[in-house]
Amino acid sequence: MSISLNVATDRPHRAAADGLVIPVAAGREVLAKLPAAVVRQLVTESKKRDFTGAWASTALIDDVKGVAAGLVALVGVGKNEPLARQAEALRRGVSSVAQELRPQAAKQLVVTVPEVEQASQLAAAAAEGAWIGTYRFSAYSKKLGEQQRKQALRKVTLLVGKEAASETRSALRSASQALAGAELARDLVNRPANDMSPAHLLAVAKDIAKQSDRISLKTFNRAQAQQAGFSAYLAVAQGSETEPYVMHLTYEPEGRTAETKKVFLVGKGITFDSGGINLKPTGYIETMKADMGGAATVLGVFSVLAKVKPDVEVHGLIGACENMVSGKAYRPGDVIRAKNGKTIEIGNTDAEGRVTLADMLSYAAEHQPNAVIDLATLTGAAVVGLGENVAALFGNNDELKEQLEVASTATSEQLAALPMPPEYRPLIDSPIADVNNSGSVRWGGAITAALFLQEFAGDVPWVHLDIAGPAYHEAHYPPYNQKGATGFGVRLLLEYLKTT
Repeated sequence: MSISLNVATDRPHRAAADGLVIPVAAGREVLAKLPAAVVRQLVTESKKRDFTGAWASTALIDDVKGVAAGLVALVGVGKNEPLARQAEALRRGVSSVAQELRPQAAKQLVVTVPEVEQASQLAAAAAEGAWIGTYRFSAYSKKLGEQQRKQALRKVTLLVGKEAASETRSALRSASQALAGAELARDLVNRPANDMSPAHLLAVAKDIAKQSDRISLKTFNRAQAQQAGFSAYLAVAQGSETEPYVMHLTYEPEGRTAETKKVFLVGKGITFDSGGINLKPTGYIETMKADMGGAATVLGVFSVLAKVKPDVEVHGLIGACENMVSGKAYRPGDVIRAKNGKTIEIGNTDAEGRVTLADMLSYAAEHQPNAVIDLATLTGAAVVGLGENVAALFGNNDELKEQLEVASTATSEQLAALPMPPEYRPLIDSPIADVNNSGSVRWGGAITAALFLQEFAGDVPWVHLDIAGPAYHEAHYPPYNQKGATGFGVRLLLEYLKTT
């Protein structure tokens, strides 16, 4: 899907479109340059609908005299909210409006952007809401595909003041790049495991590398990975007949020097997780095609890096494999050796993601980067604690964590920093190995998983994002995320890379 994002400086009431979106601050009149008669109609209709401009609320009003658009949609941005909160209100409100108009096959939406400082950020958020909210995955259904073709939004125009037009065009270019990357991530996660195997992920990585001479790809098949010492990762992979692949993408910026920062993005790439011998039960196993959400995010980022052009050397590392049950599968009680030499006792074969990441983080640490960020659909404990809309943030470096939190505020991809108490470290002790891959108690599972990963991150600045909740939604909330893959983390990481 691709929506044309445009900037105009027209009067809102003259804009011909299927819908005209007008942001409204709580307790104030409509924030738009509209004729007095139009404003009176909107105020009257707002009162009938009990619309007060509350944060992210909406009101749809038909047949407004003096307005060229077929419908006027009011979106509340709250009262005296900070810019990031106003942006998220628009993101959610515009998404809701776009979805309301889908059955009418609306093709064009016009959004009036308040004439405030940093109006371009509000414009970008509104565009994101329309784009993300109208995404539908229809690759396997002729009926759904035809419905999407008929109902897909084609154009969003942002109305801004003349002095903000240039900056807004630049913001929309950046937004469209990030949205395209997030859309790729959503498509990859939504595909079934029989059509998104490690080989399929490798094909996507190869296509990305072909798009730009600034991106290169190094791969390891099973035999090459064994020779390179990825033993823990291969222990997880050994239960499946499907060929596993380690992928190392590298983006080199223009003007790269010895002083250029180097960042590793590490994505968990379990293309299907049966749980192994500790088999997942019905009710949990059905969505395990989504266990490669971290890998999809990394590929989504790399798919647009050559256009975004950050001034940092970026490495994308993915260990892709299946965790399956067979006579060759690794067993509870096995002891395996990770790439950094540490031994791991397997307490639970369903804690496979951290085992694959052990080797990936060890490999990343060998390159002595300025930062390592891993993304993984790692623990149900993170979902229990934070729900589907917030990722857990762990790490060994406060500055790196703060940088990601700042980026998170800008994109509204929410992070919650959780502690890694040293007194919890004994919970992953093993009587026969350096560490156990499963905590000895039920509690604090996201924390003990992060403590396990820390054993392999080395002494470089490292952050772990447990995206088990926000990467794949069972519920339809917030309004721009449908059930299924969300592309969580793509916009967040691109924002971080642009500002690091």
